[in-house]
Amino acid sequence: MSDPQLLRLLGLVQRELSAVDARIEIGGQPPSDERTMYCEITGGARLVVVLEAPPEDRARAQERLAQLARSFSASAEQAISDLSASSGELVTRRLDDELAALADRAGAVRAVVIDAQSPVVWGTSEIRRGDENVESALRAADALAAAEKAGVDLAEVLERDSDEALTWLDARGVEPPVAKFLTREAELIRQASRRGGAAWRQHLATARAIACVRRDSDRAVMVQHKDFGYLSRAFANIYRLILVFDAPYSELHAEGAVVHALPVIERLVLGLPPVEPPPKGGRVIRLPPR
Repeated sequence: MSDPQLLRLLGLVQRELSAVDARIEIGGQPPSDERTMYCEITGGARLVVVLEAPPEDRARAQERLAQLARSFSASAEQAISDLSASSGELVTRRLDDELAALADRAGAVRAVVIDAQSPVVWGTSEIRRGDENVESALRAADALAAAEKAGVDLAEVLERDSDEALTWLDARGVEPPVAKFLTREAELIRQASRRGGAAWRQHLATARAIACVRRDSDRAVMVQHKDFGYLSRAFANIYRLILVFDAPYSELHAEGAVVHALPVIERLVLGLPPVEPPPKGGRVIRLPPR
């Protein structure tokens, strides 16, 4: 640990108790060695000291350890909070790397992890962009369905600014209310991230797969279409791993890749820190003119 105050705490504890080692532990089982003492400090973390021999008066030594821990509680809490945040970022990057490797092995355009209810995308094989989450994916999936019903390609709309998109949609006979809806939704999608070309189609396919999985309570799903498909597997009760495809895929090959990767992905997801979803904004309901 590099936090100066925390290092001073550990050095002081080591000197005061004539210990051979002093450290902070987060998670795992508490030590049980007779030469080791510990006390809880904050957020489930432990201050641990290792002595050369079991203490003659363990109760007195334990009380002194608790006093030392209390005197530095604020410094320890901040340092541990910083450490936990850093550790969470490392786990997130490792999870995203595992998902990228899985997508490559399975021939998928994207691999993501969501859960059954929250808006959080816990992991993605794509470089993370802006404020994209499950709610924005569901909205994009609705826009994609509306575009297909109108006979137009939403990815083409996303490639154009609002004025150009309206002109393009009008030239294809899209009714004005639908054109305005698609243009507005496309602008919201663009605000969350910037892409181009095939990347937009992959993004929209991922949004559609997320929407399908959210609607389907089955723990294992394989869907195949000419230019879209997905494989979904549940794990740890609430989480869903989703592989997204833009062409027909080998179900046997994809399933094998998932079976191989899922234990590591599950361990990484369960090691992520909790995420507080952003507060939902109020909805403005426009009443029809009287």
